[in-house]
Amino acid sequence: MLVRDLEKLLLASKATRQSIVEVERRTRRMIRIVQNEGTTEDLLTSFLDPASTATEVTSVLNLFEAARLQARRRIVRLAQSDGVSLTRLSKFWGISRQRVYRIAQDDGP
Repeated sequence: MLVRDLEKLLLASKATRQSIVEVERRTRRMIRIVQNEGTTEDLLTSFLDPASTATEVTSVLNLFEAARLQARRRIVRLAQSDGVSLTRLSKFWGISRQRVYRIAQDDGP
């Protein structure tokens, strides 16, 4: 169902945005440390569990991409049944017609 896939994409987008905001917050903090002549040691000890933040960013980006692909897959199938060309979809998304064709051929859910 297209609405369900789009809702999943919306949730994935929100999670991605929240994760990116956390990266921005940490980056601003790092800038302040460096501007105040902080050392590398200051940078390394100023954040709790930075590895988990990096892992989270990768994870949410992967979830976003999976949700986006599923929504596109659903739209391609619906568009094909409505007689919309792959070229039209490729222009809509700003991707190649070959990429849309691969999405159309994908056997995902």
